[in-house]
Amino acid sequence: MKRLLVALLAVTMLAVVPTSTAGAVDVLKVGVVDSESSFVNFDQQGWDTGRPPAVLQTVADMGYTVEMLHDAQLTDRATLDAFDVIVLPLTRVMSAEASLTIKDWVEDGGALVAAFIGVRMFARPDCSWTGSIHPRDLGSTAAWTCPTPEHSDGGFGVWVLEMNNEAFEWGPLSEAYQKYFLNDPTPVYTVDDVGSHEIITSTKADLGISTLHFARPEGAGAEFSRLFPGTENVTSLLEFDIAPGTMTVEGVDAGQYDGSTAAQAIKFGKGRIVYFDFSISDFFPEFSATRAAQSHAGTTQGEIALTLFQNSIEWAAAGGTNEAPITRSARTWGEIRIYGDGIYVLQAIENTGNVAVTGDVHARIYDPSGELVYEHIREEVAVSPGDVALEYSQPGYVVTGSLADGNYRVEVEYVYTYPEYAKTHLEAAEVYRSQTGSGDPVITEQVITLDKDVVPRLAGSDRYSTAVEISQDVFSPGVNAVYIATGGDFPDALAGGPAAAAADSPILPVAKDVIPSAIKSELTRLKPKKIVILGGTGAVSEAVEAELKAYTEGPVIRLAGTDRYTTASTISADSFAANVPVVYISTGLNFPDALAGGPVAGISGGPILLVGSTIPGATQTELSRLKPAKIVILGGTGVVNEAVEEELAKFTTGSVIRLAGYDRYSTAAAISASIFGPTTKVVYVATSDNFPDALAGGPAAASADGYGAGPILLVRSDAVPGPTAAELARISPEQIVILGGTGVVTEAVRLELSTYLSS
Repeated sequence: MKRLLVALLAVTMLAVVPTSTAGAVDVLKVGVVDSESSFVNFDQQGWDTGRPPAVLQTVADMGYTVEMLHDAQLTDRATLDAFDVIVLPLTRVMSAEASLTIKDWVEDGGALVAAFIGVRMFARPDCSWTGSIHPRDLGSTAAWTCPTPEHSDGGFGVWVLEMNNEAFEWGPLSEAYQKYFLNDPTPVYTVDDVGSHEIITSTKADLGISTLHFARPEGAGAEFSRLFPGTENVTSLLEFDIAPGTMTVEGVDAGQYDGSTAAQAIKFGKGRIVYFDFSISDFFPEFSATRAAQSHAGTTQGEIALTLFQNSIEWAAAGGTNEAPITRSARTWGEIRIYGDGIYVLQAIENTGNVAVTGDVHARIYDPSGELVYEHIREEVAVSPGDVALEYSQPGYVVTGSLADGNYRVEVEYVYTYPEYAKTHLEAAEVYRSQTGSGDPVITEQVITLDKDVVPRLAGSDRYSTAVEISQDVFSPGVNAVYIATGGDFPDALAGGPAAAAADSPILPVAKDVIPSAIKSELTRLKPKKIVILGGTGAVSEAVEAELKAYTEGPVIRLAGTDRYTTASTISADSFAANVPVVYISTGLNFPDALAGGPVAGISGGPILLVGSTIPGATQTELSRLKPAKIVILGGTGVVNEAVEEELAKFTTGSVIRLAGYDRYSTAAAISASIFGPTTKVVYVATSDNFPDALAGGPAAASADGYGAGPILLVRSDAVPGPTAAELARISPEQIVILGGTGVVTEAVRLELSTYLSS
């Protein structure tokens, strides 16, 4: 694959044709996508929008006939058929229709070369570029039409949220890429060749070097992914080399992705794809002369990038001779549990093909008369090839009293493939329940009764007695302190978790004007050396304060301010000296992020401070006093905005890191992953809908006593959300402990949680 180089040409918006194609036979026609919606999205982020023209000129300089393609053209199959190869140079945004059109075009024999984030987002249906001129030429994005404030995200949705699984991180194109997304931080990295694919060997031969190498010492965006196990359609070309301990602005140690694939040669049906998990165009001389000039083995990174890119184009264009089989296949099955009052199903779904699929999971139960008495549907459940089967404990069919005699038909079904759910796999069994015979059910599957001690609960009849159960599990008499917070609202208590953890002490809730009897008994047992009230008299009255003095020989202290922000700062000032290793920042307007951050902050030795749309004066003053080595934001820009993030930088000589997900569950999972590894023995689980259980659990989760230290992850009352399930699967703990009773975390969820235990 010898490179064809020609003189530099002027870029036009429609086509660039090389001045000379001497020696070229059947010069390839290459389309380079310059997406209007991607331009707008990049412009909104303040990112460089110059890559598509640079790639266009670079491809023309290689001797190809090249044309720029825009959003509207990507849905027209006839337009795509006119090209030998299509290039996506950081095309971040693409509609479902365009993605599906390109995917089908590749499967039918097309050739695609794509780079980093190609594609990760879509324009919402009522948001579009209405101008007739590309925003690059117009010099403005004013023609981007999108309702406000309905779309405060700029009018762009994220494919992974739409598709509900990291196997579909790149939207409909994910099926063609045949890999699973892991993360996309911005580390310092190098990239080296791996294997002996013809793209790699040709590039080395063309340049007369023995290794390929790219270095980004200043750090840059990169996608980390893993290939589906046993894949025969995908070959890794390059891999990341990342030093352990490399931290990024997302708070992830990118060193864990050392050795991850950095580029792949992919066969998909009759077509071929080359995908780069980093922006290879950043090494083109046309885009960055400085970076391109860096040397390796007697040549430059620019020469390596250009040669590798051209050989990728040539390999992709040579497809269509040997079709790579694509198998879209999955199966489901169920394990039936029958009790005196109902029937439950533990349903599993497994991918039996070689590409990811997504669909809806159904469980149905028919009574002896044939009537459908129970149906449960989980929508948008994706499964990947080679992965362990997903398991879901369905809520089940429960009756008042005893289950009637007779045969019950149980069905489990998976209806899948995207975008039409055109395939299905169904399993069915009959179970028999007899009240007049032996009483033992006769069923077609093994019955497993879950031992209640497998996933224990720390729970009482209400939030006060639940807090007592948690305290009794961890804390012995003679504790340093007991922290008292209102059980009626969250703001004053948010900062209390790390403070209590630092003192190795529990948090107990009270009503504003009353100390509940369960709390009185626990205070009597604990015999604390002091009692610390969190919040003002509007949260815990003076009468309660006076009554608390009977439960300690030491002082009763109140840490309070004029609002939630000054209260949090006062709590911090009482508990933490200057030069702390870290300060955690959370919104003061809601509780989930701060509660999930409590154990992490307690273990890390830093406080939680609160912010709003700005940094309150009290928080600024406390940050100035603390002089933290780094600052960690809990939650996304929807709760702690970018302006606050930028301002926080002046309060630390270290980094400002954000731990965030797309909702409270994924944010809690990100917080967990920041310090807890697969060797973590215990995970605590609490409801996402209220604060008291997780608040009381924070100091316990930060303590080595009781069940031990571990993260707090969040669940719905009736389901384990995907991000929580993924984090549980990553950790694979020996123990999972539920904080709260069945009113907040149901038995069905407890059954499902048991499937994530390591043993």
